Amino acid sequence: AILTFLEEKKLLGTFFLRRGGHYVTSKLPEKAIPDILKSLEIGLNKKEKEEAFIYLCHAFIQQKNYENAIKYAGEAIKLNSSEENYYMRIDALTKANKPNEALEDYNLLVEIAEYKLGMIERRAMFKINYLKDYASVKNELQNIIDTATTNLIGCPGCMSNYCETYFILGLAEYGNKNFKQAFKHLLKAEEIGYNPQSSDTA
Repeated sequence: AILTFLEEKKLLGTFFLRRGGHYVTSKLPEKAIPDILKSLEIGLNKKEKEEAFIYLCHAFIQQKNYENAIKYAGEAIKLNSSEENYYMRIDALTKANKPNEALEDYNLLVEIAEYKLGMIERRAMFKINYLKDYASVKNELQNIIDTATTNLIGCPGCMSNYCETYFILGLAEYGNKNFKQAFKHLLKAEEIGYNPQSSDTA
C-alpha cells in the first residue's frame, strides 16, 4: 500500500522521537535534543508530544541546562498533570536551586494526590532536606498525629499507618535540636512498625 503524505510525515516524526529518546537513554543529549525538536516540528500526536517534552527535560538536565529542563517539564504538565511530570519539574527546579518553586509544585501535588498523607510526608521530607523548614513540618505533622490519635481511639493498630509520619516528625524535632522529642517520635515510629528502607528522602 502507498502511504499518504500525512502518514509518511507521522512516521518520520515518530522516527526522530524514538531516536532522540534512545540518545537520552544513552546520555547523549547533544544528539537527542535536535532529533526531538525535529520530531515536534514535523508533528506528533498528544501522547507523543508529552513523551517528547519529557525526553527534552531529561536531556537538558543531562546538560545541566535547568532552565530549559523546567520549561519542557512545564510543557509536559500542560498535556498531562501527572504526579510523574510534576516530580520531573521538581527535580529540575531543585537542581536549579529553586526549592521554593519546587515546593509550590509539592503544594499542588498535595491537593490532587489520591493518597494525601503520603504526599504530605514526601513534601515534609523535601522541606527538611532542602529548606531546613523544621518548624512548619513539626506543626503540620503533629496536627495530623493529634487528629489521628483522637479519631482512632479504640483502634491502636490503626496507628501503624502513621509510622512514617512519626519518623519524619522525629527528624523535624531533631533539626530543631529538640532531641528528647525527636527520640520519642523515632522510638514510636519503630514501635508501630517503621521500616527505614521505606523512607523517601527526596
